[in-house]
Amino acid sequence: MGKIRFGVVGSGWRAEFFTRMAAAAPDVFSVPPVVARRSEKVDLFARTWGCFTYATIDSMLDKEPLEFVITSLP
Repeated sequence: MGKIRFGVVGSGWRAEFFTRMAAAAPDVFSVPPVVARRSEKVDLFARTWGCFTYATIDSMLDKEPLEFVITSLP
C-alpha cells in the first residue's frame, strides 16, 4: 500500500499541526500540499516542510492526486 496523500487548506498553526504529523510518519503519509493566500505563509511552508503550495483549492486539486483534504482555517 502506498502513502496516504492529503492536502491542507490553511497556513496557520492548525495547518502546521497536520503537516508536522505527516512529516513525522513518512512511511505512512506524504507531506501534504498546502493552500495559502498570504505570500509570506506560502514561502514559509515551502521552505520549512518542502511541500508544494497553491493559491487556490482548485489549483491544488487539478495538480495533486489526493485522498482527502483537511480544511484547517479559523
